Amino acid sequence: MQPPYSVGPVAPPARKSFVMQRLKPGLALGLGLVIMVFNFVFLLLTEHFFVFGLYLGCAMVSVSGFGVVVGEPEDVYGNRPMWFKIGIVASLIAGLLIALVLHIELTVD
Repeated sequence: MQPPYSVGPVAPPARKSFVMQRLKPGLALGLGLVIMVFNFVFLLLTEHFFVFGLYLGCAMVSVSGFGVVVGEPEDVYGNRPMWFKIGIVASLIAGLLIALVLHIELTVD
């Protein structure tokens, strides 16, 4: 009968490559830019814009831009480090503040 755990040495998990760490954030960045471009074109054509699209696009661009710059760091236990979590929240707040300023500028006559 064999024990339910490994007795021998275990290799550390393989780290993702530079490109693979930035693939998901890069796709999210592209989607955020598509949302922003669609909202901009709609604003030019109809002189109206989607408020939710403005906030969503700015938040996605800022958070995924942070993800593209730093990648997907992991500590030895496979968790995200605290500086990464704080950076995600800070970039989300910055994106929402940018969207708020744009919203005020677009609606004030």
